[in-house]
Amino acid sequence: MRTAKRILSLSVFLLCLCFAAAALAESPLAELWDSGIALLFDTDNVTVDGEASFDLEWDRTAELEEEGIIFGMNGRFKTAKLHYVQDGYNSYYGLKLLTPRKDGTERETGWIIIGQAKGESTFVYVMEALSPGKYRLGTDGLNSSLLHRSPQLDALTALGGQLTRMLEPTLPAGTVTVTRENDAKKVHISLTGDQLPDVAQSALSMGAAYLADRWFNTGHDRYSFNLTSFSSYVAPATALAEGTVRWELKQADVDFTVDGQGRLVKVNGSVWADSVFCDGEIFHVRAQFDLNVTDWGKSHVEPFDPKTYHVELAR
Repeated sequence: MRTAKRILSLSVFLLCLCFAAAALAESPLAELWDSGIALLFDTDNVTVDGEASFDLEWDRTAELEEEGIIFGMNGRFKTAKLHYVQDGYNSYYGLKLLTPRKDGTERETGWIIIGQAKGESTFVYVMEALSPGKYRLGTDGLNSSLLHRSPQLDALTALGGQLTRMLEPTLPAGTVTVTRENDAKKVHISLTGDQLPDVAQSALSMGAAYLADRWFNTGHDRYSFNLTSFSSYVAPATALAEGTVRWELKQADVDFTVDGQGRLVKVNGSVWADSVFCDGEIFHVRAQFDLNVTDWGKSHVEPFDPKTYHVELAR
């Protein structure tokens, strides 16, 4: 559970890293790619704080509103706030999800998941916003990095690295700019979807579908059956994850900051993409995000104590 849910929180981050890989080892983009992979898979003590917002636009909204069929399809549909701490085999994963209501208020969901290594086992304490005052106890395999490795995920990251090595020389001048701030390096990437060949668009689409599968634990080809329309889903996020046949990047404007030790410490920007839905409709999705990576080697997760969180074990 911890691994699957953590994937979605960091999916925007991983997707943006895919835009940033490079052709040559001496390239700043190659350094950026290596720093991101090292952070996600090879770092055992770090803190990640971030916020992301997601907006949706649909060209037919106004038309259908006049017919009284659908409303509220345009605009913000989700805000996510992340606080993640990795401390060896111990971890703290806090995610707050805010969903706008029609009356102007926000519905809050999310969870806190604390992993504690004890001997050769890891105990997982889960507190969900929808179950206030309660926690659930489970077990999970040991893990000392932000993401669990898997053959599929290794293949995905390898594919991304190889494709971008081929693409880097073809990017127009000005797509990537590098500036220095003291000992830190800031890499700005600005590109549009029409600057990418079809194979790159397909790879990004496959990566996004894989991340959605990991999150929802579908484990099957969800597009071969249960085809339905966007409006038949309860939540836009679920609809986009389960009903999108293909993602198409439209525009990305992202800043990456690497410190003097070659560590990726900040990612912020925005990405526009089109969701081509299973019934042929197209939805425009914008993600804006700001991630900060701090406390390298100093992060600490306190042992779980129910009194600290005012919870008791769910029966």
